[in-house]
Amino acid sequence: MNDSYKVKRLIVAAVIVLVLVILTVVDIFPMYYMISSSFKTRTEYLSNIIGFPKTFILDNYKKVLFDFNFPLMFFNSLLLTGVSVFIGIYLSALAAFAFGKMKFRGRNFLFNLMIPLMSIPAIVMFLPLFLMMKRVNLIDQYPAPIIIYVGLIIPFSVFMITSFMDSIPNELLEAARIDGCSNIGIFHRIVLPLLSPALSTAAIVNGMWIWNELLIAFIFLQSEGKKTLVVKLTTLQGLYDMNIPLVMAGATIVSIPIIIAYIISQRWFIRGLIQGSIK
Repeated sequence: MNDSYKVKRLIVAAVIVLVLVILTVVDIFPMYYMISSSFKTRTEYLSNIIGFPKTFILDNYKKVLFDFNFPLMFFNSLLLTGVSVFIGIYLSALAAFAFGKMKFRGRNFLFNLMIPLMSIPAIVMFLPLFLMMKRVNLIDQYPAPIIIYVGLIIPFSVFMITSFMDSIPNELLEAARIDGCSNIGIFHRIVLPLLSPALSTAAIVNGMWIWNELLIAFIFLQSEGKKTLVVKLTTLQGLYDMNIPLVMAGATIVSIPIIIAYIISQRWFIRGLIQGSIK
């Protein structure tokens, strides 16, 4: 009886390990394919699509960085992502503070309104947004996509950050009010530091989306000097007749900032996910 039970446990453990290995390979393979292809010549890629590169070449990276003005595109992506995330997360934290720690008429209705706002596809708003931005002369100007990005990330961020407000004791806020601290002072001096895991999680999730976003940046920033990395990456395929190694080199460069940002802030990101799941 005991032997059969041990055999069953070993079989179950082996199946679990096998499934985990398969999932790991499936997750890692796209990154391996992207990076390995970026170091191949076009001829080698056509004859060795999946295999490891026989000789590592940097010509694709040199061409992407210096021939297609990727540093300027990197600045454009960094500007849009950084400004949009900063403004969006700050405004979301303010709203979450009001929803979580203040009582006012219509609070529940306004908070519940965040759910349908999150479910509206951005693409259905492109035409009215374009006409509105054109009327105020913001087409091909940085504020146009920034305003749109901020508006799109606020509902999700407010909904997520508000769930963390319960972890902040009301007694702490009341003690600060007794000491003469205003609501805005409480928000900046007490609430924001305590919300750092939630803010980090929201910043990473929204930053990844904005960094990799294509349609809004493509529609509202039309001049060559204001294109983002992702928009420029899509043009490489058409302009150079599907030069896959060149495109993979560009995709690797686009992915590096997000990977670095996640590595630096993963401690706060994981803590925020854990606390959010507990709530």
